[in-house]
Amino acid sequence: MEGAALDGSNSGGTFSGRATSVNTSGEWNANGENRELRLTIKNTGNDSDVYLGKAFIEGLKSAFKYGGDDKNLYIYYHEGATTKFISFAPQRNSGN
Repeated sequence: MEGAALDGSNSGGTFSGRATSVNTSGEWNANGENRELRLTIKNTGNDSDVYLGKAFIEGLKSAFKYGGDDKNLYIYYHEGATTKFISFAPQRNSGN
């Protein structure tokens, strides 16, 4: 994930990663005041994992807000009338 401050409380950049069996990339824009998040998925195929992989990509496509701290990032998305989130944490060495 790469990014920079755009203006005021807005930041944006690019991201790339891998779901379960497909690579994905795109752009992100975030507002630091209201924590609004917009992700634009630019490159993704069909994940062969029809449950976890598909849910992950659909969650990113439906992202509307973020939260967290220096140890966790939460990306909130809507699935029907339900609000869900994807949680990310940095990799840690096994000795930590």
